[in-house]
Amino acid sequence: MYSPAFLRTALVLLIGATAFNLGRYSVEFSGSTAAWVALICNLIALAAALGALAYDFWGTSAKRP
Repeated sequence: MYSPAFLRTALVLLIGATAFNLGRYSVEFSGSTAAWVALICNLIALAAALGALAYDFWGTSAKRP
């Protein structure tokens, strides 16, 4: 269940979902406290998923001969 392919797929799906939510916020952002919290959480999740995917891609390719 925790194979590298599964984790990479989950990261790509997370990136797509958070990017979709951020795009949706550009159209319908209310400015309430809950909306700001959701926006910040989505930005953090997107940055973390992109960082993890980049680290996995560049880190594992650097270890190969």
